[in-house]
Amino acid sequence: MTQEKRCQLRGLIYSIYKSEAEMARQMGWNRQRLNKITTGNKMPDIIEINALAKALDTNIEKLIQIILPEKLPSGQQNMTA
Repeated sequence: MTQEKRCQLRGLIYSIYKSEAEMARQMGWNRQRLNKITTGNKMPDIIEINALAKALDTNIEKLIQIILPEKLPSGQQNMTA
């Protein structure tokens, strides 16, 4: 995840929550789990993306555009980005 996309994701989080820790608590996650996603160290699975979308009151497509890499491992362009 690029720095710009990390900032977009954090912007969504801080528009609703005081901190990532608060959001994680509301979701029933530990802070480290959310932090790994927001720093780009963990690619969330579809269940986590769905939970994030609900917690951020946004649609899955918007989150996927932020979270998924612009290029797929095959080198092809990600059509959602």
